[in-house]
Amino acid sequence: KSFIHKILLLCVLASFGHTTAWAVKVIIDGVNYSINSNNQTASVVNGKKTYLSGDIKIAESVTYKDQIYKVTAIEEKAFSNCKNLTSVTIPDGVTSIGEDAFLLSTGLLSVIIPASVTNIGECAFIYCEALTSVTIPENVTNIEGMTFYRCIYNHRTTKTNQKYPSEIFNYQHIL
Repeated sequence: KSFIHKILLLCVLASFGHTTAWAVKVIIDGVNYSINSNNQTASVVNGKKTYLSGDIKIAESVTYKDQIYKVTAIEEKAFSNCKNLTSVTIPDGVTSIGEDAFLLSTGLLSVIIPASVTNIGECAFIYCEALTSVTIPENVTNIEGMTFYRCIYNHRTTKTNQKYPSEIFNYQHIL
């Protein structure tokens, strides 16, 4: 009996070292953020609301219950179908832009991507037909296929065309 109590006590003590991640959604100026308690970060997520319009500045950090969470990612479809969104400023500290992040945001004219971004997901700006201004920093090491497909921006910046393969601008058939 004493042995079982010791084992149970060890299990209880071991469980104190583990924390469970929880996600809380916070809305700031109409932008939805998800907080990750394990790594003390926040991500921009899809709130299934397409009413965002005009110029949006993503917050550098989110405060929840007196704790500050640094925004590090724009998740999949975070701004998809926001047809009246005209510009987005992404803060330094964001490292990735997810797949379809701005899908069908047809009014989007410009995006400012900070040097901290290293990855831009597949189809991130697909069908952003009004997009005429994007600055892609040198630190971006991965741009997935079709990122700028059907953008007016398509093939307008010589530097971009020289640095990145044409697949980021064009549709690829996968057989």
